[in-house]
Amino acid sequence: MNELSRRRQGGGSILWPLLIMGGVVATVALVAIAFLLLQSQLRHRRPARNARDRNGESSPSLQSFRNAILGVDKGTILRALGPPPATIGQGIATRDDTWYYPLDPSQRLALAIQFQDDVARQTSVLRSPAGVLTADPGKPPAGQ
Repeated sequence: MNELSRRRQGGGSILWPLLIMGGVVATVALVAIAFLLLQSQLRHRRPARNARDRNGESSPSLQSFRNAILGVDKGTILRALGPPPATIGQGIATRDDTWYYPLDPSQRLALAIQFQDDVARQTSVLRSPAGVLTADPGKPPAGQ
């Protein structure tokens, strides 16, 4: 039997499993790299000092940050940004569907993340109006 006949009868079949395993390893590596890049982007990316332009629209860097959050699950956001300082619901981040993170205290900007089925579906940038008093836990609300 010559070399060509042996290859046709399965002598080269060891190559296919190796190629498939290599493809799986490469795919897993690419997914892991994408996850790490997203996590790094969520952790280190900060909006520009002037997070809004004169028309009140979000800056491109802030818009990119918001877009990076969309479609990401709660656990990933929790690991990347830490626990949210405020939520709406039961006060338990993993159960609540709206989370708030401060963006720029000097401009009174905050990021709201709304979840559906534990996946970020919408983000909003909120600006506190000037003159709004913040609660001081040591003092009763004004007028009481």
